[in-house]
Amino acid sequence: MKLPQNLAAKLQTRKQNNAVRQLPSNNNLVDFASNDYIGLSKSKAVFDATHRFLTDNKIQQNGATGSRLLSGNHDLYAITEQFIAQFHQSESALIFNSGYDANVGFFGCVPQKNDFILYDELCHASIRDGILMGYARSYKFKHNDGADVERLIALCQEKTNEKNNLSEIYIVTESVFSMDGDTPNLTELVAISEKYNCLLVIDEAHALGVFSKNGAGLMQELNLASAVFARIVTFGK
Repeated sequence: MKLPQNLAAKLQTRKQNNAVRQLPSNNNLVDFASNDYIGLSKSKAVFDATHRFLTDNKIQQNGATGSRLLSGNHDLYAITEQFIAQFHQSESALIFNSGYDANVGFFGCVPQKNDFILYDELCHASIRDGILMGYARSYKFKHNDGADVERLIALCQEKTNEKNNLSEIYIVTESVFSMDGDTPNLTELVAISEKYNCLLVIDEAHALGVFSKNGAGLMQELNLASAVFARIVTFGK
C-alpha cells in the first residue's frame, strides 16, 4: 500500500536531510544515554528483591488486566502509594506510568474551567501539554521572577472580580530546571502563594535522588513540603 503523497514527501525530505529515525537494536554497551545511567534496570539485587517480594506475598499475576479504574487496581499499587506518601511527607500519592503522563493527567484534570494557571516560561513540555488539555486559563511568567508572578496574580484577581466567579490560581514551576540546572526562589514562591491564597505545584523530576535526606527532593530539604499543593516526581531519572 502506498503512503499518502504528503507523508511520502515528508519522509523523502527527512531522508535527504539525514533525519530519518529508526528503532535502535538492543546492545550490551555501557549506558550513559538513557535514564538508566546507574544501571538499576539490570541490577541483580533489585531483581532478586522483587522476585522474593512477589513470591513471599504469593503474587502470581501477569499483566494489569485493564485500567486501575476498572479491573487493574492491584494491591501493590496501594502499598506503593502509601510508601511514597510517607517518604515524601505527603497526605497521599498517585502513581502514573510516567512523569509525562503525571503532568498531563494532573494539569489536564485538576485545574477547572474558571481557574488560572501561572507557569514558568521554561517549564517542561509535559506541563504545557497538560495545561492545553484542560479548561483553565493560563499565563506564563518570566523565568524565576517572583515579581512577575505577583503581577499576573493581580491580573487574574481582576478578571475573577469582573465575572464574579469562584476560581483558584495555580502557581507552577520546577524545583530544578532540566536544561539550565537552576532553581527558583522556592521560599519566595511559597510566601507568594500563601499571601494570595494560591495553590503551588512543583515538578521535582530533576531534584529527586539529588536533594534532601535519602534524595527526597528539594522541597523536603528546604522543609517546604507541607506548603505545596502538589508535587510531581518521577522515578525514571
